[in-house]
Amino acid sequence: MRALISALDRFFFHCEAGLAVGFFRVAFGLTLFMNAAFRAMHSDFYFTPLGGVPWEGATELLPEFFRPGIETYPKSMVAVYGMQAVLLVSLLLIVLGVFGRIGSRLLAVAALYCHLALLQRNFSIVYGADIVSGFWLLGLVFMNTGRSRLQDVEWSRILTSVGIRLVQLQLCLIYGYTGFEKLKGTEGWDQTAVWNVLGNDQLMMMDLSALRSVPLVIAAITWGTILFEIYMPALVWHKPLKKWVLLSGVGLHTGIAAIMGLVFFSCTMMSSYFLFLSDDDLKKSTFFKRLLQLQIRVPRFAN
Repeated sequence: MRALISALDRFFFHCEAGLAVGFFRVAFGLTLFMNAAFRAMHSDFYFTPLGGVPWEGATELLPEFFRPGIETYPKSMVAVYGMQAVLLVSLLLIVLGVFGRIGSRLLAVAALYCHLALLQRNFSIVYGADIVSGFWLLGLVFMNTGRSRLQDVEWSRILTSVGIRLVQLQLCLIYGYTGFEKLKGTEGWDQTAVWNVLGNDQLMMMDLSALRSVPLVIAAITWGTILFEIYMPALVWHKPLKKWVLLSGVGLHTGIAAIMGLVFFSCTMMSSYFLFLSDDDLKKSTFFKRLLQLQIRVPRFAN
């Protein structure tokens, strides 16, 4: 029992927070910033009754189990623009990493509050990237993503470790749940799950109807996706396989972005991959070496 408690303590509270935290901050922060900025240009549709949701009682669209106890969403255009401004400024400052251990967390709290409040306003606009972004922002609330992290104090290092593990475990839960959900019906077993997406003209960015003539390709994509989602939560912790598991995920989400146009969702998911990488993994990467060649001060950029 003592060994188990000790192992859990090391896992949750003593995770090494290296360059990966900075890269996650930049990758995720930029992705959500662009997503929020794009949405801000269509505020009249997303956040006013023009979108089909009245100012009052917007949370009634949510399933009863998920309805918040307190409605915090904006109920006027002034509040809408105010929250969007706070969200965008907070995300930009998070990306820049200009504040220390306290400021970086307060910025994440402000961004999380505005993000969730705006999602309450019109549940019909919410999709995977928005839900996952809420999870990642919660992780950032715990993490010290400011420049003071290299000289971090003990309590702050512990909270950062908790934030990293929250994001990592949530990612594994998302993949595992979606993988096993696909096995509950018949579409996964008869290899038609992917075709139901690829054959839907309303979802595709290109015409892939020719694939109906090569069912083996459809079957391979279907089972490849299911196997990745089911086994990723276990294999990603195994160091010899970690790189290949993450590369498989990059391939999966790059395909989703290119074929279905879900760029923000794919980038949001892949941004969390940085948290599985050690400093050695990052320093050996071509991306890191190119940053050095461009004379970008990586400790300042990523820490």
